[in-house]
Formats: sequence, structure tokens, C-alpha cells
Amino acid sequence: MDSTINEYCTRITNQRTTILAEQLKPLFDLIVIELNNNNSTIDDYCKIIDTLKNIYGSILIDQIIINNEIFNLIQNFLINILNKWSKDNIILTDKDEYLFREIVDLFFRMIKHLRKTNQVLSSTFKTWFLNESFFKTIASVLEDISINSHKYLDQNENMKSLSVLIESIQNFQVGNDLIRNNPIVLLLVDPIIKCLCSSIYFDTLKQIHIKSIDRNAFEDFILGTCPCYCAWNRGQAQIIIINALCSNNMLKFYQEIYDLFLPTIDDWEYALMESIFYMTALLRYVAFYSTTREYLKTNLKIIDSILIILNSNCLLDNILITTDYNSKTNLTDSAISFIFNLTHDFDMLTIIKENSFFSKDIFLKLKNSQVDRVKLHALMILSKILNEQDILNLDHIDELTSIFIDYLSRAMDDPCHTFQDVPIEHLLTSLKAFIQHDEIKEEIVKQNYFSLLIKCVTQKDLHIGLVLQISLEIIWLLTFNNQIFHMLTNNYENFFIYLKNILINSKEEGVQAATKGILWKLENESNLKKTIIDLHENNISNKKYDIMISYSHSNKDLCHQIYQNLINLKYIIWLDFENMYGSTLQSMAEAIESSDIILICMSNPYKQSAYCRSEAEYAYTRQRHIIPLVMEKKYRPDGWLGFICASKLYVDFTKTDFEQAFQKLISQIQFHRQQTSSVSSSSIMKYEKNEPLIHDDVIKPKIEIHPNNIEQNFQIEEQDRVSNDENDYNYRYMECWTHEDILNFLRDKNLELVKLLFENEKQFDGRALVKLYERCQSNIESTYQLLNTQLNYNHNEHLSYLTYIRFLSELRKQLNPIDIKYCLRYLIWIIWKKIHQKLFSDVK
Repeated sequence: MDSTINEYCTRITNQRTTILAEQLKPLFDLIVIELNNNNSTIDDYCKIIDTLKNIYGSILIDQIIINNEIFNLIQNFLINILNKWSKDNIILTDKDEYLFREIVDLFFRMIKHLRKTNQVLSSTFKTWFLNESFFKTIASVLEDISINSHKYLDQNENMKSLSVLIESIQNFQVGNDLIRNNPIVLLLVDPIIKCLCSSIYFDTLKQIHIKSIDRNAFEDFILGTCPCYCAWNRGQAQIIIINALCSNNMLKFYQEIYDLFLPTIDDWEYALMESIFYMTALLRYVAFYSTTREYLKTNLKIIDSILIILNSNCLLDNILITTDYNSKTNLTDSAISFIFNLTHDFDMLTIIKENSFFSKDIFLKLKNSQVDRVKLHALMILSKILNEQDILNLDHIDELTSIFIDYLSRAMDDPCHTFQDVPIEHLLTSLKAFIQHDEIKEEIVKQNYFSLLIKCVTQKDLHIGLVLQISLEIIWLLTFNNQIFHMLTNNYENFFIYLKNILINSKEEGVQAATKGILWKLENESNLKKTIIDLHENNISNKKYDIMISYSHSNKDLCHQIYQNLINLKYIIWLDFENMYGSTLQSMAEAIESSDIILICMSNPYKQSAYCRSEAEYAYTRQRHIIPLVMEKKYRPDGWLGFICASKLYVDFTKTDFEQAFQKLISQIQFHRQQTSSVSSSSIMKYEKNEPLIHDDVIKPKIEIHPNNIEQNFQIEEQDRVSNDENDYNYRYMECWTHEDILNFLRDKNLELVKLLFENEKQFDGRALVKLYERCQSNIESTYQLLNTQLNYNHNEHLSYLTYIRFLSELRKQLNPIDIKYCLRYLIWIIWKKIHQKLFSDVK
């Protein structure tokens, strides 16, 4: 050992608690001179590292000394050790291993202090740490491990040191795109992928015993360090990593691991639990990207496995009581993140909901998690899968809303605009799904959260990705709530000015469409609708289109197929191919006025869309003939959409093949035309961008219709007809009333104004009236607003609130009779009805 270097190191050690950076720099310079002038030995470096270990981390990262050449020399010495380690037939000495460990620990400690003091980007540490030769050497070692793993299996100390080195590099790039996208840092990506795709990864994982509580250093590296580096890489490399895993057929191997171990999940100990967690953490990013989700569609059994994990009693029990992250919490977190990422894809969401292991109860339980990130993901998934009745059945809706808004608020205040690694865009997307339910709208009003949503629009630093567009779409949805409508029109004049500036300055079509939607709803809707109505009522027979198709972009493929088949039959169709962005709300209203029939393509995304709601409500208030089409398996409309489609005959395109469902649709169209005797012979318009199609001099299709076939097509289980054998509605329960019964009831109760609403709704029967009453009970204000709007548009009358309340009161009395004679009469009627049906079927 050089005695001079030893002397300098001793002086530093003696002053280690008081020495300043200014005093340390000249001593470092002297040590560097000695190292360069003499043949330095491994003992010299051992002494230097022992000395640096005792210096406070805050001194080591001081700008005066952090770029000192002593660190370059130490790094070069580590490069030599790594090169020596990866060569065949060379074994590191004890001092080599010691320096490997201590130099890596020194780098780890320096990076930790840089992150703690937010100096990662400003510090000159990166100028020597991001050394190309250093990273190429690490990459070479990693590649050798993927090929010659047998050399490293028993090298516990060195594998621990390598894991710490990789973790240090990972920590150095966290939150810094400039560093993690640096070409030098990216040198490690390919060799780590090779480790993860090697047979040694799966062989090592398969050999973990379910009861093992520890892993050795090699197992920690291959099952923990490598997948962790990839799973938490947020830079350009992430999609490269995930694509590589998928293209190497890794999903098949992951499923083999699940098949092997999941039957014993309740018995897993730390070693296996942690290993499966990291594997699942990689999978959640496979679910995140639309390109890699395609691989999952051919490996759907993985979804079974993830749902089995979430159903595990041991994981559920843990997540409901623990507030800290542990291996069980981590696995639950990764599994629920995987499911949430899949819900961005409408087709994958449908697949999840149809999965035999899926249950809403799983996520209703997980929303009570003590871990914020798991609770948040549970809420975001519930926003996609709950219907109106589910929301009504929830306890403490106010608490659910406040939790979600709290998370949004915390994300807005976060420098990265995320909460628990979930960006504001995802939070807003989930809130938009929740907002479709009127109960959540009411809570937004009650808890005065509206100003927070205004802030999402006006605070420009939040506008990352689709944040501005989704925020505007949420506000547009909220304008359907009467209180928010009046609050906006009366108290937010500056917001109106801001919206008009958006129209001038924003070039994004989605932002423009949502802004126009809000302004249409708040400023122009009433006047513009009246203008359009007046123009069309002056020329009632001028129907340009046979059919308008109202649909959500999520269902565009099926809707376009329906459109093309109708065009082939020479129907005149209005359909906005741009869907939201291509046409204005005025052109939408004009299209409805100019169409004989409106096809409403029902699905969850349709119900969540403010644009679709505007179309559907306008068609309803204008009393257009509506034919609801089911676009999503097992979908049944509720809330505002259920109200509009009540009493209508659905055509379900998910229960049968397309041709069979399409024929039912044609039968309904033709049946409507027979009833109204209004088959249009107008010329068909030509389609150009958002203009309707034109076919010159075509003859409308003559489809032969047999009454029996029409009757069969209309036998939909949700809409069974009930004959009117008794003239007195008082003898029957309301569900059995006919349209005429409803009109008689309203006349008898002196509700002539309400009666106007139903006179032309020939298909509106007792079942529909009960659904209307249920909606009134759960959403009294918004339903009043809708009914009053319809009455005003169609009859130029105003429905007073007192009349509306009296209408509900009469319905309640009718639904809850106390007269025993009424009940006996109804029972006799039911018996007589059954006998009549039996006799009729026998005769037939």
C-alpha cells in the first residue's frame, strides 16, 4: 500500500464528522495524483473505499467534489472487477469481492442522497456515472448470465452486489426521462430481457418451494431484480421490453407458472409470493398497451389466473387489514392493476365480465382496502362495471364519491400529476364512467366538488394527454343535472369566456367537440332546437332519411356493419362516421328531425357519452320512432337510457348471429312503416364525409311481411305483451296495464297535462310506467327536467313541479293498494288469464 495514500486517508478519517467539502477536495486531488503517478494496488483502493464509507453522503454529493476524478478511478476499478468476473476460469479474490460490494454500496448511497435532495438532474454526478464503457461492461455480464447461468449460481456475495448495482441504476433514472431514455442507460435493456426470456428464469421459478421464506442471491437477481427493473421502467424501453416478452412467447410460460402454483395459493410463503408478484407486475404492462393486449386475446387463460389471485382468501384478508406493502399486498396490487389496464379496451372489458371467475363482489370488497392504490384501482374498475341499481345498492355513496375526488385532488397537487402512480387522465376517465349515474352527479353537487372539475379545465399544467378533453366531457355530462345546469348558467360567467377562448385556440377535435357540447347545452340548445323544429314542422313530409344511427365509437365496427347492410337494401341512412368530432350538435338535431326512425345502439360506452345522450334525448323529446339495438352482451339499459328505451322492443345483436338479428331489425322497421303508412320515396342523398349518402332513382326494398313472423320477431322476453281483456285498469296490477289504461288513469286523476306526454307513445305500457316511476324515485330532479323539456318541446306547455309531485303520489297509491277486494280481483283475473292461455294454446 502507498504510505502517502494511507496518510491522506487517515487525515480524512480523523475529521470525518467535521470535514467540509472545501477541505475534502484538496485531499482527494492529492490521492488522485498518487494513484496516477504510482502503480496503485488493490490495497490502496480498499483503503480509499474504507475512508469514503465514513464520510456523510451529503458531503460526497457536494458540487465541489462530486465530479472529482477520484470517482472515475473508482469506477474504472469496478469495470476491471466486472470484466474479470465474467471471464471463464477466473475466480474473484476476497478483496475483489469486497471492493465490488463496497464500490456498489458507495454509488447506491450517493444516488440515494441525490434523489433525497432532488439533485439528480442538476448534479454533475451523471457526467461520470453514465460512462459508456461502464454500462457496456455491465451489459456484458448480464448477457453472460443469460447464457452461462451455471457460473453464477453459487456466487451469493457477487450476485448480491450485482443486484444492488442494477437497483442503483434503476433508482437513478426514476422520474427522469432524460436519464432513462439516455442511449447509455438503454444499453442494459436487451441483456435484461434476455435474462427474463431465458430458460434459467423459468427453471429457477419452478424450483421455488411454496413454503420457502427466503431466496438465495441468484434467485433474488433473476426473479426479483431483473423483472423489477423492467416493470418499473417508464421510459422508451418499456414498450420494447413488453413487446419482446410477448414476441418470445412468454405469456405461455407465465400461464404454466400460474397453472403450477395457483392451486396452492393460500399456502404460499414469501419467496414464491414475491416471485409471482414480479411476474404479474410485468403482465400489467402487457395489458396496458393496445398493441400487446392483442397477445392476451390468444392467451385468455391468464385473465382466469389473475381473477383467481384476486379471489384468494389469504390475499383478501391481508389487503383488508394491512396498511403496509408486503409480498401479498404487492401481488394484489399488480393483479388489480392488470385488470384495470384491460378495462380501457371495450372488447377486453366484455371478456372480463363474461369470465366465470369474475364477480363484482371481488371489487366491492377490494374498495375497502387499507392500501390507497388498491382501493383506487378497485373504484376505477367499479366505475366500468356497475349499473344504476348497483350504485343504488351501495352503502355510503357519499363516501365513495369523496374518496375518488380526494384522490383526484391529490394527483392535481402532485408535481408529476399522478396519485399512487395513476395519472390524472386515468382518474378522470374513471370519474367520467361514474358520472353517468345520476346518484354520483347528485353527490358532486352536494359535496361542492364542481369547482375542482372546473380547475381541471382551466389549470393548463394539468393538460397532459387527454386531460382537457375528458374534463370537458365530464362537465358536459354534469350539465344534464338540473342544479349544475343552473349553477353554471348563473355563477360561472368567466368559465363561459374561457370555453369560447378554447374554441378559438384549441386545434384538438375532441376538445372542440366537448366545448361545443357544453355551450350547446347551456346557451344554444333551447333556442336552436326551436328554430330547427319550426323549420321542419313547416315541411313535415320532407324526411330526407329513413333511418339515423346513433352509436358510440366503441361499437363502430358492428354499427358500420348494420349501416352497410341497410344501405345494401337501399335505405337512406344518416350516420356520422367521424362520431362526435365530424358533425356539430346542430347537424345532429337536423338529422333527427329529418329521420323517420332512430336506431339507438345501446352499450355502456353509449350511456357514458354526453354526445350520445344529447342525441337520444333529443330523439325522444321529438317523439321519433326509436328502435334500441343491444351492442354489448347481457347489456340492459338503466338510468336515463333505460327511461328513453322503456317499452321499446330491443333487437339484441349479441344473442344470435348477425343475419338473424338484422332480420328482426328489418321486421321492426317494416312493421313501423305499415303502422304509420309513411314509407318514404324521397331520393337518397349522397354521402361525403359527414353528409348523408345518396342513391339515385332507387326503389325501396319490398320485403314480404307475414303477420305471424312479425309477431314472432316481437316476442322478446323483456317486453311480453299483455292483452286487455278487462277494460278497468283498477282490476289489474300496473305492470299489466295497456297504453289505453295509462291514458284512462291520467284522465281519471285529472292529470291531463301529464297525459299529453304519453298520448303518442303507443308502445308505452304498464311495465314502462313502473320503470318511469322507479326512475322518478331515484332521480326525482333529473326526471322532472326531462319530462318538462319534452312537454315544452312537443306541446309548448310547462309541467309544474306540484303537478309532477301529484303524478308521483297517484302512482304510489296505485302501486300500493290497501283494498283487499282489489287483491282478490287481481288474483281471480290471473287465474282466468292462465286458463284462457291454456285453452287458446290447445286450440292452436
